[in-house]
Amino acid sequence: MKRKSLNNIQFTVYASFWIVLVFSVILLPLRWVAGWLCSVLIHELGHLAGILLFKLPVYSVSVKLTGIYIGTSEMLPSQEAIVAAMGPAIGLLPVLFARCFPCTAICAVLQFGFNALPIMGFDGGRVLHAILRTFLSESNAFRCMRGLQILLLVVVLILLMHIRRNTLAVLAVIMLSLRIVAVTFPCKRGKQIVQWSK
Repeated sequence: MKRKSLNNIQFTVYASFWIVLVFSVILLPLRWVAGWLCSVLIHELGHLAGILLFKLPVYSVSVKLTGIYIGTSEMLPSQEAIVAAMGPAIGLLPVLFARCFPCTAICAVLQFGFNALPIMGFDGGRVLHAILRTFLSESNAFRCMRGLQILLLVVVLILLMHIRRNTLAVLAVIMLSLRIVAVTFPCKRGKQIVQWSK
């Protein structure tokens, strides 16, 4: 783990990111690795633009296996929904340049597809949770999201039973299931700092 500080913003790059990057460079053509990195960077710049739009402070930027996290202060539900939606919205910009950068455009569309899912930890889940918080208390919004996660887990498991032959699809569904379980049944509640992931 490498830590640097710039203007009181803590930058941290975890070893898991470097491991994934090295394996990606070994296993994938370089243009796809570059496309993936560019699409992630553009997506996160969208979140950062939303944070700066509301003049919120940025405390930290962490690069981990699961994405890039921007630590900021607590937001109002409307602010949280807008900041969460700006990542995927800005992240689709490479599609406009698909002729010049096809790998980046494809990675951006795939990233948008996953991030739009209403699963906590993804941007779609953050938007839905923020909208629920405008109408419900925090605890009721959390209960609704947990119920939705369980429903999605059941749907994912049903899908898993029907796609036994395609190994890549099975792996994708298993990883999605693990993500749903991890955010549905957390071991402990997180810090007050809001973090935005890819």
